[in-house]
Amino acid sequence: MADKKLRIGIIGMGLYASTDHIPNLRATGRAEVVAASRRDPERLALAKRELSIPETFTNWREMLEQIELDAVVVCTPHNYHLEPTLAALQHGLHVLLEKPLATSIADAHTILKAVQGSDRVVLMGVNRRGDPSWQTAQRALASGEIGQVRQISAVMCTDLRVFRGGLPVSQGILSRIESDELLRTFMLDVPKSNSWRNDPAQMGGDFFTDIGSHLVDVMLWMGGAPAVEVLAYSPKDSPQRAGILTVQALLSNDVVLSITYNDNVAMGEEFRFAGDGQITVLGDKGRLMAATKGFGSGPADDLTIERNGDRHPLPIEGQKITPAAAFVSTILDGAPVIASVEDAANVVALIQSSYRSALERQIVKIEKM
Repeated sequence: MADKKLRIGIIGMGLYASTDHIPNLRATGRAEVVAASRRDPERLALAKRELSIPETFTNWREMLEQIELDAVVVCTPHNYHLEPTLAALQHGLHVLLEKPLATSIADAHTILKAVQGSDRVVLMGVNRRGDPSWQTAQRALASGEIGQVRQISAVMCTDLRVFRGGLPVSQGILSRIESDELLRTFMLDVPKSNSWRNDPAQMGGDFFTDIGSHLVDVMLWMGGAPAVEVLAYSPKDSPQRAGILTVQALLSNDVVLSITYNDNVAMGEEFRFAGDGQITVLGDKGRLMAATKGFGSGPADDLTIERNGDRHPLPIEGQKITPAAAFVSTILDGAPVIASVEDAANVVALIQSSYRSALERQIVKIEKM
């Protein structure tokens, strides 16, 4: 299959598909976007024109029936991942699926079972798995540089008041958006009050299930096992739609996780994608530390190992691979799936169990996926 160019269809033609997945699929030289779907005909027409997409549909089911495809990218709102993913698999298509996998444990389990019963590639669109800094950190842990991992703690704070109507977008970002018709059309809709990202039902909660899924994914990856118990707290008087959580989780291999997440931390008078965070992994022989910036989906900063009181930077090795490039390589070259549906299902289980625990004020046990 090395000489074959994959025929890709987009389900949910929006911001991330237009600015990330489509350019990165084309950059491989081995994939072509032959069709896209979105319910809004005006935005769909813009994407068709600006991105030179041959065929467009306002109904993704018609796209699957009428266009010859090898694979699809599912970029719908979080709560609409289930149906198109199952339909794509039934049509014998590979799937690149945006995170989070689902907005409920039940839907995550349904998708996982369908993937396990299929011979198609289904890969999750989580950036950190293909980033050389996080891969370097994971290799260091796997090689025993800090001994057996015992605990992982993380703090993540961002400023998302823009989504709650309390923060204007910075002029620099506005200027960048206004200079590009695709960005102006798709991105300026994101913080609007009627955006699906302001709907807890479509989000599957708040932004802890959205950008927080990047954090949970990398922590479970480092921990090497799914969570089996979760205890979480959230303040009762937090601002509407704000995500403020403290989560304690026990993994099946006895590693303990601790997460402090807050997306209502003021970082200026304007929205500018500001954020900060820190992950610390404690082992029997030392610790690994990594800082995060912005929305926490990018590379690790200040990657450091400390052993016996000596601290040194961890040299980053490897090349970045985007989810789109990894998807193409897995299909055509048989490369390993770097972000599996099983791992994504475990992320959903931890996040949704955290919400339940915070609501019920008790430990929630998680059944094996």
